[in-house]
Amino acid sequence: MGVNNILKMLELRSILVNFFLVLFSVCGYGQNIDSLKNEFHSHKSNRTDEEQLELIYQITRSLEEPDSISKYASMLYDLSSKQNDEDHLQKASHMLGTMHRVRGDYDKALKYYFKSLSLATSFNDPLAEAITTIEIGNVYSQNENAENADHYYSKGIKNLKAYV
Repeated sequence: MGVNNILKMLELRSILVNFFLVLFSVCGYGQNIDSLKNEFHSHKSNRTDEEQLELIYQITRSLEEPDSISKYASMLYDLSSKQNDEDHLQKASHMLGTMHRVRGDYDKALKYYFKSLSLATSFNDPLAEAITTIEIGNVYSQNENAENADHYYSKGIKNLKAYV
């Protein structure tokens, strides 16, 4: 791999890091996690399945501690699988992929990211496709597989540009 390709990947990584910082600061509007958890543990019978899934999703998004995120993301994954809710299953798969990537379990991360990508593609969510494709590139990059990282970064950025 030439110096130009390495510089291109570093520049790309910098752009992606900045993009996700902005995305998470906009999306992570900081709902009170205690109030979400209290809501989750009370009045369960008054909620529809969709409302229950969405509440678990909001709790998961609001958490910061990896073990708690994994716990609620797994709960979301299991429940959305049982209810055939592909939207929440896609989100749960993405979150679990991220948790495994952060922990260095790249095989599991790829398993969940590819599941997320497949679902996003099946219901035509170009933003989720782009973000998940870039995350797959991150896994390959962290696993020092520059060729696959470059492929998925390029594909993800192409998808992101088409979305915007």
